[in-house]
Amino acid sequence: MTQTLTSQITSPGDSIPIEELPLPYVETDANGNISRINAGAQHILGLSRDEIMGHSAWEIMARDQIAESREAFFKMIEAAVEPAPVRRAILDKNGAFRTCDIYRTLVRNGEGKVTGVRHIAIDVTEAVQAQQEASETRAWFESILESFPSAFIVTDSLGFIRYSNPAVEKLTGWLPAELEGKILDKCLPILAYTPDDGIPMVHNARYERQCTGVATILDRKRYQIRIRLETTPISDKQTGWVSGIINTLSRLADPVTAP
Repeated sequence: MTQTLTSQITSPGDSIPIEELPLPYVETDANGNISRINAGAQHILGLSRDEIMGHSAWEIMARDQIAESREAFFKMIEAAVEPAPVRRAILDKNGAFRTCDIYRTLVRNGEGKVTGVRHIAIDVTEAVQAQQEASETRAWFESILESFPSAFIVTDSLGFIRYSNPAVEKLTGWLPAELEGKILDKCLPILAYTPDDGIPMVHNARYERQCTGVATILDRKRYQIRIRLETTPISDKQTGWVSGIINTLSRLADPVTAP
């Protein structure tokens, strides 16, 4: 869609006038100086047309990106090949940087020579920030989970392992990376289980309530080990839908028995 818009803007007699574009538009000459700009771009920058026309496009860019951008720009002009989208940090009217995905097409004269570049910007600042915050939150949670002395394994609603902490390796011999994506009951089969409440832990029970008891399982080398097993369903507070199970495993002091 964005690339289609830029391709339809061809000259001062544009098929789509730049003021009608729904996104910020900037056009530069072959030296990187701004030659055209629409109201959408002026609004983000907080500058009037007179304040920005003729100025270098790199004046509104984050300093750590200027050298790379300038080098890539002149290579693009020389190669005369339609460029791919790029992501840049642009200084806005409040003095803060906005992250924008920039879609570009080349401006050519009647002889086909490149005389400038058209730029349409999509502001992705909030999306990038949300992604960064989600990554940081995930890393924070993983650091907490990895510090737990007990082994625990998180499965999805179908029983496939989605996460396990390092303590699992010490207990079972399985590396977390080896377990991910595998079915828990096949990797660590339960040979025997004694529930604390006397109610047998059939498969569906783990999705309906918290189950605790003593279990005998097979580790990676198929040795029997005796553990305390606690399973807790992960359910959505609004819908009640169970999306997975947290399985906590604690080694009991019984000796290892060869198969």
